[in-house]
Amino acid sequence: MQIEAMSVGGEPISYEEAMKRKFLPFKEGDVWGAKWDTVWFHFTGKVPADWGGAPVVALINLSFEEGEGFGREGLVYQDGVPVIAVNRNRSAVPLLEKAQGGEEIDFYVEAAANPVAQMFWGDGDLLMPEYGGEPLFTLKQARLATYDEEAFQLKMDFEACRQAMMALPENETRRAQLLRAMNQVCDKLDLGDPRCIAPARAALADVLGKRNGDTVHRITAVGHAHIDTAWCWPLRETIRKCARTFSTALRYMETHADYKFVCSQPQQYAWMKQYYPSIYSDIKAAIKRGQWEIVGGMWIEADCNITSGESLVRQFIHGKNYYDDEFGIEVKDLWLPDVFGYSAALPQILRKCGVDCFLTQKISWSDTNRFPHHTFLWEGLDGTAVFTHFPPVDTYNCQMTAEEMKRSEHNFQEKDRATRALVPYGNGDGGGGPSLEQIELARRWEDFEGIPRVEMGTVRGFFAKAKEDAIDPPVWRGELYLELHRGTLTSQAYTKYMNRKCEFALRDAEFLQVIAGYVNPGDLLESDPVGKRPIWDVPAHVSEKAGDIT
Repeated sequence: MQIEAMSVGGEPISYEEAMKRKFLPFKEGDVWGAKWDTVWFHFTGKVPADWGGAPVVALINLSFEEGEGFGREGLVYQDGVPVIAVNRNRSAVPLLEKAQGGEEIDFYVEAAANPVAQMFWGDGDLLMPEYGGEPLFTLKQARLATYDEEAFQLKMDFEACRQAMMALPENETRRAQLLRAMNQVCDKLDLGDPRCIAPARAALADVLGKRNGDTVHRITAVGHAHIDTAWCWPLRETIRKCARTFSTALRYMETHADYKFVCSQPQQYAWMKQYYPSIYSDIKAAIKRGQWEIVGGMWIEADCNITSGESLVRQFIHGKNYYDDEFGIEVKDLWLPDVFGYSAALPQILRKCGVDCFLTQKISWSDTNRFPHHTFLWEGLDGTAVFTHFPPVDTYNCQMTAEEMKRSEHNFQEKDRATRALVPYGNGDGGGGPSLEQIELARRWEDFEGIPRVEMGTVRGFFAKAKEDAIDPPVWRGELYLELHRGTLTSQAYTKYMNRKCEFALRDAEFLQVIAGYVNPGDLLESDPVGKRPIWDVPAHVSEKAGDIT
């Protein structure tokens, strides 16, 4: 393809603003992206005449690194509308379902030059707050290509059999049968000749068709993308991560009618409504047809250790009201996969806010004692209890591998009284959620002999079945304490001090509003203080110097 590029040189700008600026010639192998900068790429090309009848994609590699969600990310725009993300696990941009040959290709990519978090891999000290500097990354690939769906399905058939074989005991009959079938596939493969694909898939049909028995572990696979609202990037980047992730989930729903996706934080929906109205409109349509599920109840996935009880109640008031006002749905679950511990006051707050189910995965990270339950009743200080589930897969970024499905089965501690578990799968923190490979694996695990039975479902549906399934669930009384990340909050004296000052200030402000005669005491506090100004228009250094929240 032909390539042009435009470096923003600062905080992100809108598509409309980008179209007013000058783009310069660019090519594969050129460097781009100073730290935290944005570069807009313009890709054009022409479909070769002899590609008629084939699906056409564009392959875009922005210099992706290990660990999806922690680095270079792009959002594709077609006809001025955001349509899908490009990142580590999804570098193919769908363009034409069936080419005629000779079509003109024209699209843009808003590329975020995000350094990788130092705590994991890659970019060393680049996670410092300073912006700018020399370009850091390389445009490694920008090509048009054809896509062979049948070849992809063969790849996923073979991968499912390989993973299952490796997850089963060495001397098991099922493992030996899988190995033999895969050897037959290899005998039939003739790389470069598409005529071998159909007979190769046929060689796996028998082993793929073998089913489980009645007592097998049952898994509800829920697609999601755990996106920290504030973490290792500027806050404005969270908004763009949501746009990239949500647009991708919506595109996959168009080709996979059984795929379902959940999102838990009203703040992120509000950002989409404000900054990406086309994505928000598509989300509302997906909710109506049952492919997108709103969960969580709280305004964000809130800390539950230093937050006051009043603040936790407000989380539900504003979160549940937003869901009701925007979607006409009352959420009755709390989805908090990644909070560093849970107050013993929370069950009472949950039940009084109309929430009767709770899910987290974080307690499995405890480094001292293994928590003894996965499906149980969590009882608070006053004796109030909520039905609770900890996914035994022990991750909120499940990749849907056979090993992870077997881990869920092996870890599950209520085998004597329950058969169901939930698996949250997909890549988080801007990783785009579930990949096509993960969705296809979930489909193959639906009833694959030797692997737990998997259905792609909803959180609401899971809890309904789990409550019915569980016989005399055990009870855990008191705090859910995370034996990890100790001192994370202890060291944040200034943060806790300022948080408490904010809580007092909000209380006083509402009190004064009532005295002043406001009919609705919360109305002024709920208004937008910046007049809908884009968050990336606020200079980062202003809030940093003030020591305020960014």
